Amino acid sequence: MEECKFKEVEHPLFGKIITTTDTDGNTLYKAAQVAKAIGFTHYGQRLNGRTAFEVITMRVRNPLGYIVRQKVRFVSEKGVREMIETLGRLETRSVQTKQKRYMKLLQQ
Repeated sequence: MEECKFKEVEHPLFGKIITTTDTDGNTLYKAAQVAKAIGFTHYGQRLNGRTAFEVITMRVRNPLGYIVRQKVRFVSEKGVREMIETLGRLETRSVQTKQKRYMKLLQQ
C-alpha cells in the first residue's frame, strides 16, 4: 500500500484544512474539518451512506504526545457538495444559511 502524503493548506471557504490526493490525482479534504467549518461537528452517523468517504490511515499525535495510526475520513470535492447539501437538510436554520452561502461560493 502506498503511503499518502498530507498537506495543510489554506482553503478560501474552510480555512486551514488537511488535504491529500486519491489514486486519480483528485484532492481529498479531511471530512471532520469540512463539517466543523460549516458548523456541524457530529456528522458521521447522519451522513453514513449519504456521502462517499474515503477512509485513510494517517499518523496523528494523541493527547499523551504519542504518534499513533488513526483511520480518518476524507471527502472529495463532489463529496463536499453532497455533504453540505445533506447537512443543510439535517441541521438548524443557521447551518442552512451557511450551507446556502457555501454552495453559491462553490459554484463560482
